[in-house]
Amino acid sequence: MKRSILICLCLLLLPPALFAADPMLVYFENASGSTTLKLENGNVVKGADLVFGMPLPAGTTVSTGKGDSAEIRLPNGSIIRLSEETTFTIVTLQNQKEAKENRFALETGKFRAVAARVAGGGERYTFRTKNTACGVKGTDLGMEVGVDPATGNPLPAKAFVFGGLVELVKLDDSGNETGRLELGAGQWADAGAALFQALVMSPGVTEGFRKGLEFLKLDPKTVPGQTVSAAGPGPEGGPETPPEPDWMKALRDLIGLEIGTVTIGNDTYAKAILSPKFKLDDFKLSLYLPVIYKTNLFDPNDWYKPDGNNEWSFGTDASFGDNWWLRVGDIAYDLILKIKGLEVGAPGDPFFLKVGNLDDFIVGHGLIMRNYANDADFPAVRRIGFNLGVDTGPFALELVSNDLGMAVKALPEIAGTRLCFRPFHPFDLGLGITFLADWNPADGDSTVGDPMFFNAGLDLDLPIVRDKGFGLTLYADFAAMLPYFRYDVPGSPALPAGFAFDAIWYGPDGGKSFRNYGAAAGASGNVSLFEWRLEARYYTGKFKPALFDAAYDRTKRDYVNEVIDYLRNPADPANQTTTFGIYGEGAFMIEKVFSITVGYLAPLAFTQSGVEYGNDDFFQIKFTLEPKVIPVVGIFGSISFERTGFVSGFAGGLPALFDEHTVVRVTVGYPVVEGLSILFHYTTALALNPSTGVSSLAPSFTFETVIGF
Repeated sequence: MKRSILICLCLLLLPPALFAADPMLVYFENASGSTTLKLENGNVVKGADLVFGMPLPAGTTVSTGKGDSAEIRLPNGSIIRLSEETTFTIVTLQNQKEAKENRFALETGKFRAVAARVAGGGERYTFRTKNTACGVKGTDLGMEVGVDPATGNPLPAKAFVFGGLVELVKLDDSGNETGRLELGAGQWADAGAALFQALVMSPGVTEGFRKGLEFLKLDPKTVPGQTVSAAGPGPEGGPETPPEPDWMKALRDLIGLEIGTVTIGNDTYAKAILSPKFKLDDFKLSLYLPVIYKTNLFDPNDWYKPDGNNEWSFGTDASFGDNWWLRVGDIAYDLILKIKGLEVGAPGDPFFLKVGNLDDFIVGHGLIMRNYANDADFPAVRRIGFNLGVDTGPFALELVSNDLGMAVKALPEIAGTRLCFRPFHPFDLGLGITFLADWNPADGDSTVGDPMFFNAGLDLDLPIVRDKGFGLTLYADFAAMLPYFRYDVPGSPALPAGFAFDAIWYGPDGGKSFRNYGAAAGASGNVSLFEWRLEARYYTGKFKPALFDAAYDRTKRDYVNEVIDYLRNPADPANQTTTFGIYGEGAFMIEKVFSITVGYLAPLAFTQSGVEYGNDDFFQIKFTLEPKVIPVVGIFGSISFERTGFVSGFAGGLPALFDEHTVVRVTVGYPVVEGLSILFHYTTALALNPSTGVSSLAPSFTFETVIGF
């Protein structure tokens, strides 16, 4: 009896791993619901059947979905972390079924493994990819296999060593050896590079690879024979890097500081801006707390006031006197101005909300509003846009406003809604009704009647296929624009106040016809990472497809004059033009690497004298390069150019291509050290001449130092 008790006590004191015949799924994230285990016998385990502590016998393939991860512990104490969108197979386990080594296969994705090193030194590990074999022994390493966005095939592997030694063998498609390297701590290699060689991991490379591979449940310090910290060794293979405290990481992710200069109009200001960011699941909030000043940071009278508003007064302005309604409105307006961006969900979700500086307002398919930007003149002009969407299935609602702050003051500018009905739900055919108006395109100018522009439209939407790999949607739109004048418009002939129905219904008695409308029909979709749109447009009078676009706030006064001339001179051949155009757009994006968008509208104008190429063609190009993509140098940034009248702009030379019909933005960033970057911004903005009261386009330059704590 005593002998039995002694044996039981000894067994209890032995490490639990020695009893585990198979590796164990210690921890996993399955937010996307697509993480699966495929066992050797073909059975698939996923969803609610996944539980912590599940055994993973040899032959098991673990596949993690987007935003997911998994952590595995081997019987000998080794640990492995799988990043999101990773397919990883446990091929064999040493000493099981006469296997002489632990063998694993990485199809795509990224992993980090901290391999156990115990007395006797008999552990052997091999990690295989399509074109590499990685032999290790008691090592802290990782590998990454990307996916070619064009073909969907795995790219050549990369190997990273944080501790110990790795023998990396390069293989051809037939599995024959074509090169061999030994990598030490702080080194990495790319099997797809022109020169297969060991490279030193820079801080940027190290940080980029570690992202998503921080162990959350398992601890590398507990692996037998390992002394690494949870963060791994330093980037150059030197002393270990102490793990960053959780409170420091949270603070660094939360607070951002920008200091530098900004040119607004003809004046140069200094700036100090705090821009804290908060994120919780689908909720994202970034604030904008600026002090933009000329000479004295501590003198509020010296601070820049967008549109004459002291955004830090919060209703204390002496000019309000005893009018508490004005004071309350100013408090609300000043508070709203502190929101740079708020997002909940995304378009297409059952609920989404976007508030702040936005450059991608799209309502419906975009016949009335497409790519409208309320931040084209930021920071000279500050607007807080608002976009809300609710989709219940049979019914969907969208609300939009270009400036929530002005709406709070009961002075709305661009605002409206779109309702969508799906009468045969769950069949996805939808009927949309849109109403969008610019309530103040002339900024209250009574000399032009202080007009309003009302746009109404109908649309049909029929999604055929909705999938990440391939999508296709057919649509058709119709819309018209009706102006309204608050006051009589002086001139010859004068235009009376009220709705100008002649804009849409005009002609001799008995021969009136409908005009000033537009129609579009087309298709949009995606092929893997490539998104596209192709549509035909037809429009008459002064109706403009995508009237509310990126340049609208700069050109709306010109449009007011065009509409007035259209109403005064309806028989003018220039006002009887109909246009047919083809618009095409393509966008390609690799997340965390780069994105590019190119679009062009080719219009043919039908006039009384014949057919000619329209002068309202539209061209856009946008390119973004993410940080930490270019090795060593690390430069990142973006450039965008959007212009109406692109071909005709060449007639005026280079300056004409950068007039009020153009929105151009350039950002170039350089990471000096971790957490410190220098940014240069260039754009153009409307600047008011105080002596003449006329606004003109002026360049805006910004230099800033961005500090992440």
